[in-house]
Amino acid sequence: MRFSDELFAALGYAREEAMRTGSYSVGPDHLFLGLLRHGDNDAIRFLNESGVDLAACKRCLDAALFHEHSIPYAAEDQVLFSRDSANLLNLAGAEALKAGDKIARPLHLLLALSRSDRSLCARYLADCGIGPERIAAACPKVVSDSETLPPDSDTVSRLLSGLTLRTDTPS
Repeated sequence: MRFSDELFAALGYAREEAMRTGSYSVGPDHLFLGLLRHGDNDAIRFLNESGVDLAACKRCLDAALFHEHSIPYAAEDQVLFSRDSANLLNLAGAEALKAGDKIARPLHLLLALSRSDRSLCARYLADCGIGPERIAAACPKVVSDSETLPPDSDTVSRLLSGLTLRTDTPS
């Protein structure tokens, strides 16, 4: 499965969000914070059009995720994607295929996140009336084939190298 440029960038932001919140593990809610930090993607446009208070959602996640100290950039290579996040990225790919798309996009990741029982953001969105059915209905309307994964496969491998390596409990 290929990732769109937007999703690829959001994954980089997710790692930075994990570091900002003091976690060596990129968890599901960090994935959402990465989408939010990217800002200009189909998932965030959908949420804005749906009237979700994204600033309140970010405050809620920050309050739950923050540790006393952030992770220094020198330790960036130690910040790995959790098993839950890896599973959600795989589910995003499956959601893309189910929607007839060959490229996983931020909206597909949002759909996967909304199905997660380990995500505070999924609970927040559900409280706002945004569930998997509503997001899935938006998928065919939002996606296009204009974006592709950046060709630098070494960068992709380096960014996602921890997807299946983190086996301990996320901090």
